[in-house]
Amino acid sequence: MHKVIFLDRDGVIIEDAHYLRDPKRVQLCPNAVEGIKIMRTKGYTLFVVSNQSGVGRGYITMEEYRAVHERCVEVLASKGTTMDGWGYYIHAPDIECECRKPNIGMVVKLLSDAHMHRSNLDHVVMIGDRETDIQLGKNINAQCFLVLTGKGSETYIELLKRESEPPHTEHTLLEIANLLP
Repeated sequence: MHKVIFLDRDGVIIEDAHYLRDPKRVQLCPNAVEGIKIMRTKGYTLFVVSNQSGVGRGYITMEEYRAVHERCVEVLASKGTTMDGWGYYIHAPDIECECRKPNIGMVVKLLSDAHMHRSNLDHVVMIGDRETDIQLGKNINAQCFLVLTGKGSETYIELLKRESEPPHTEHTLLEIANLLP
């Protein structure tokens, strides 16, 4: 059995710079690396699932998108950690596809690429800062966490307006990591 965590990228692992196109602007969120390292020591496989519609909208070129991704990988590696897989959806939101969050296509592809099947997952966690992240978590029957970095505070307020019980919410990935079994 496998323990898996799906994490959004912008606002969760790195600061949300709104259509990030310059790799020099990649900055880690507070306590993100510390949280990731704890998740790893607890035996979790870590996957990034990120909508990057700036490419499909024409705000970001493929070269800029790739450079930002590579910088994310480099920054994490320089801090002594990595992800097991990266899933991106780069099309504009008006293109109907099973891969755009909150749909589960990215999750299915990442698991397939890692030779895992959803039926063999012991514990599944989704961590994000937006409602689409939480909805994806619900769609895959994951334990959902809202992190208050990035757009998390705004999302929390919006969810409180509509739901009697928002998902478990913490300030940083480190706080979430410390709660996980």
